[in-house]
Amino acid sequence: MLNQITLIGRLGKPPEMRYSANGKAVTKFSLATDDGFGENKETTWHNVVVFDKSAEACAQYLDKGSLVAVVGRQTHRKYDKDGDTRYFSEVVANRVQFLDSRNADTSNATPLTVAGGDIDPDDLPFHHRPENDGWQEETEATRCRI
Repeated sequence: MLNQITLIGRLGKPPEMRYSANGKAVTKFSLATDDGFGENKETTWHNVVVFDKSAEACAQYLDKGSLVAVVGRQTHRKYDKDGDTRYFSEVVANRVQFLDSRNADTSNATPLTVAGGDIDPDDLPFHHRPENDGWQEETEATRCRI
């Protein structure tokens, strides 16, 4: 069986980063995706959580309105609050790809893929896209893996 979700959307607010009790970075953000067109357009909000070095990179480089692609797994939790059982769904990201450039001028931006691992966010590459079609194949230089 496979539990994998792929989303492309924009952040609804700036990401929030915290550190767990064992010192690991955890970043959470809300992601808006759209379905349909015109009057039939419907927005769905997703809660996304990212861990470790990827969490630090997301907190540093993303902001409200940033365009990203997220690949991860859908999780569901329940908890009790004041005697009521509440349910919560979130996407635990395995991979986050930045689709905007750092200065929001997307005409020359290369998508950047960030996944877990021991990577300093300052070492992440920000290359320009080729002039021909605006897209560049993902390479080891633009991909970081767990």
